[in-house]
Amino acid sequence: MSKYTPTPEELKPRASLFWPDELRAKEEAISVIPKLIKTQDKFISILDVSDGSPDAWIKVLGQMKDFPANLFLKHLMVLADVGGEPLKRLSPELPGIFKDGKMVFMWNGKSHAYEFKTIHSGVKIGNTNLFVDGASLATGHDLDEKMEDVIMLLLFGSAITNTPLPPLIGEKCMIGSLIGDSAALKRFVKERYIFVSRITAGATSNALGQIAQDFVRDYLQSALPKWNVRRNGQIQGISQNDGDTDMNFDVVVIAA
Repeated sequence: MSKYTPTPEELKPRASLFWPDELRAKEEAISVIPKLIKTQDKFISILDVSDGSPDAWIKVLGQMKDFPANLFLKHLMVLADVGGEPLKRLSPELPGIFKDGKMVFMWNGKSHAYEFKTIHSGVKIGNTNLFVDGASLATGHDLDEKMEDVIMLLLFGSAITNTPLPPLIGEKCMIGSLIGDSAALKRFVKERYIFVSRITAGATSNALGQIAQDFVRDYLQSALPKWNVRRNGQIQGISQNDGDTDMNFDVVVIAA
């Protein structure tokens, strides 16, 4: 069999110079943090002017351009460190916690009450039905009753007076206490996102690389169904250290 060694110029007409739609969709699903960091100032501004009442954010959010409700909710989930999985585990417990369907909490030195619209009935809540997964954040979603309930819980959960939330969640839901204190709110958000971006940067880069590898592997496997196509494989006899160990390749294709 003759060896075929094309030049970059020969490959270019058949190459994909930009990420295809399939890869871009997957990339959006894991690249949430950069979007949040980019929009953090607008998020701060929403809360900063929502100091008239505990639910003033609803009206302010409705007037914001290019800032959908699910993005606002995602900011709160990341800042409170309460993600989709903890919320999913919490949802079956909420009917027993809020027997009358009301959350009573202290805010600005006064007692307030919020009547849940949906989640007190035990309805499932998680990333998908709250529209905070990557695909939904890429398109945006208007505020609905379930999202409103979760936002109120994340804002004021630590200040509840009529019933206790599980400590691992309740203690984190304190962002509402910062509304009205511009300096403290801005400092909290900025510091939190510095921390979050540092611990996710490496994981995100690694994940993007693996997405590309998976795409190439799957494409080759579909084009060569009888061949053995695998990721992170080795080819016997090819080494970078004088034969001590075989060299690793992102994708290896072995003829059937």
